[in-house]
Amino acid sequence: MLNDNKKSKLFLNSIILALYLSIPMFSKFVTWIFPISNVNVILISFLTIFFLFINKRCLKISKLFLIINLVVLFMFLISFVLVSDRTYTISYFLNYFLYCFLGMLFIQYDYDFKIILKMINFVFILFTFVLYFKFFPIIRTSIYLSFTMDLSYSALIGYVATVIYNLKYNKSIIFRIISYICLIINSYYLIFLNDNRGSLIALFLFFAIFFIKNLKSLKYRIVGIFSINYALNYIASMETDINWIVRLQFQMKINNISTDRDKLYERALEKIDDSIIVGNGIGEFENENEGVYTHNLFLQIACENGIIFATLISIFLFICFCKTVFRDIRNEKDLFLLFSLIQFIPRLLLSSVQWVNTFFWIYLYLFLDESNKKILNNSKSN
Repeated sequence: MLNDNKKSKLFLNSIILALYLSIPMFSKFVTWIFPISNVNVILISFLTIFFLFINKRCLKISKLFLIINLVVLFMFLISFVLVSDRTYTISYFLNYFLYCFLGMLFIQYDYDFKIILKMINFVFILFTFVLYFKFFPIIRTSIYLSFTMDLSYSALIGYVATVIYNLKYNKSIIFRIISYICLIINSYYLIFLNDNRGSLIALFLFFAIFFIKNLKSLKYRIVGIFSINYALNYIASMETDINWIVRLQFQMKINNISTDRDKLYERALEKIDDSIIVGNGIGEFENENEGVYTHNLFLQIACENGIIFATLISIFLFICFCKTVFRDIRNEKDLFLLFSLIQFIPRLLLSSVQWVNTFFWIYLYLFLDESNKKILNNSKSN
């Protein structure tokens, strides 16, 4: 009976975590059926209540979870003192709780990554219905396609999870056929209708890493990296009507490939100079730029927490990236790390901020947890 209870908790915790990670897709399906506001908050609240009910007798807080959140809390408390206006600081704090704190809370408990992938795959199928019947007609008749950025990053979650699940685990022919149809529809959207390059870079990075990981020799992996770079340059020079390529080529002609991000970077560097060591606090850059953030993870951290902290984080993330990319996939945790990495790397470098990105904090927690366990195992063996 106890064993069955553990299995049911494992299953339900996996479903909750999958739905939480799928919120950008799942919320679009829900609002398509029931047009309600604040759907993300409502859905996450229900998931959290259900999670607490399931685990009410075995609630646990790991030391790592506690340390990460104490550091984050300290950063916000310092920011409340430093910033001239606390509006954006409070907004980021609430978003962190909703999209990051809860994600790390859920990930502490036992889960089955195969169940997570399968559930995200199912949500991806629902999302594809919304994409095809609601958004395809809008995209075909709309001049302004800025809304496709959120749509494409939502699709990316399901796309990557579906590819991994069907390559590694799926044995149902019918479910596989349906999944492949959804992948084809989303591929058509991402390549031909989408106006956002970031999601395509992430998808290209995902397949590139899979390709590199299947090359056993380091020599061939290096050749593979240069081949991928050549392919990207070739794509950028193509003559085509594909939205994102036309936009890219136009921006290259007017020397604005960064879409005015370079101006934000200049302002960020000037702001960093104002307080190089301590930083200016979370939300201060936004206070001076009408709510616009730096659009770059490392500049954002340097603005908020100073150059020393930003340098340490940059070195740490570079090590994490190299280990995730070049290390062979040994278990499901390695797959989870790769899945999370793909979701946040291009987005945080180009078009978002870390306080609202679930996958950045999931990745951080998983990587540190794995490293901590290795250290403990090595000390025990010695």
